[in-house]
Amino acid sequence: MRNPWIGTLIAVCFTVLTVPAWVSLLGAPEHAPHRVPATVLALTYAVATIAAALLTGTGGPPALRVVAVGTVSALGAVLVALLGVGSSPVLAGAICLMLVLLPRRAGIIVASASLLALGVLGLSRGSPDEVLPDLLTLLSVAVATLLVLHLVEVHEELLDAREAIADLAVLWERERLSRDLHDVLGSSATTIALKARLAAELARRAEPERVSGELEDIEQLASTISRDIRDAVRDLRRATLDAELSAAGVAAGAAGIRLDVRRSGVADPRREPVLAMVIREAVTNAVRHADASLVSVAVDARGVTVADDGCGAPITEGAGIRGMRNRLAACGGTLVVAGGQGSGTTVTARLP
Repeated sequence: MRNPWIGTLIAVCFTVLTVPAWVSLLGAPEHAPHRVPATVLALTYAVATIAAALLTGTGGPPALRVVAVGTVSALGAVLVALLGVGSSPVLAGAICLMLVLLPRRAGIIVASASLLALGVLGLSRGSPDEVLPDLLTLLSVAVATLLVLHLVEVHEELLDAREAIADLAVLWERERLSRDLHDVLGSSATTIALKARLAAELARRAEPERVSGELEDIEQLASTISRDIRDAVRDLRRATLDAELSAAGVAAGAAGIRLDVRRSGVADPRREPVLAMVIREAVTNAVRHADASLVSVAVDARGVTVADDGCGAPITEGAGIRGMRNRLAACGGTLVVAGGQGSGTTVTARLP
């Protein structure tokens, strides 16, 4: 148990609840001849019960727990033998310890056997009217102890589950932020690099007007990255198909790649950001790695397909592809990336 002192509290409570029964028994006239030794034995039994219960909080090897249960049970048995059949309720502490200190199954077996033996012995020496109420009292103690232990365990499982959910939420948020930052920075950074290279080439050709245009585009892209990063961190960023297709055209144009876009049907607005991110990542990968001259984008109501006529290098599933796959999986969709040497690469995203 997460709180090891629960067992101690249960045992002490049941021991305290038996104090009135002890007082009544020890004060009975028939016990006057042996009242002093019975009182000493009762106090010893109570102290031993509480001391044994402390093992649930301080630990201790299993053998020591068995010895503690055996000692308390033996003292309780001697006390019942001394005070008579009607004194069996004082064994509540011992029954409780059997269930608290011993392994659950062993504790139930030992407690059941003890109650059975006590019932047989009591019926052999007294009437059922005298024995059964005491047995029911001890049985109630055993059931109550098991219920309390079970409730404590269920409560601790709920606490563990809540902590696990919190950890998963943190992990999910980190993955979301990682995907969003990858999506934000990947395409824009590639476009900036291409435009910077183009601006350098134009500067060598002494074409200042075109250099100025490319630098203005770079400035706008840098501002867009800054804004998108802030929105991604705040989870406010929402990509659209129109915006991503426009950005894909800019990135492809900067790399000297022709972009062919075909649209049919209207995608679900709730799933549009997922398809937009697939377009962004797939086009960025084509611009970076494919060495292509043409990238085709086909969009319909259930998905998107991005294909290039590039070199079709061996496909390695990095952060970008994993991000696309995870986004689609969260919506019940699938991602297929196909390609071969010299045949280009095709990325197909489908939604249910």
